[in-house]
Amino acid sequence: MHPRKNRPRAARRRARRRALGRRRGVLLGLSAALAAVGLAALAVTRPGLSAAPERALPPRRLQSGHIGDYVAWLLVGTVVPAAPALPGLPGL
Repeated sequence: MHPRKNRPRAARRRARRRALGRRRGVLLGLSAALAAVGLAALAVTRPGLSAAPERALPPRRLQSGHIGDYVAWLLVGTVVPAAPALPGLPGL
């Protein structure tokens, strides 16, 4: 007798779903990697397509490339979205 025949039907169904989920995850990962490589190639070969528009130049002047700028933008990027939740935190 085949070992799969002895397993209950629900267990076989779960195993099929897990295998499908793995396949789907691998396909999603490969497609994301392919899209990233394609976008990187596009940015390298045609830099004009990824250039910042004129309206983005004033905020870009705030970034000088020093490590302090990166730390400041990291803090702004984490504090600003979290600020609406602050009044609901106990003790604040």
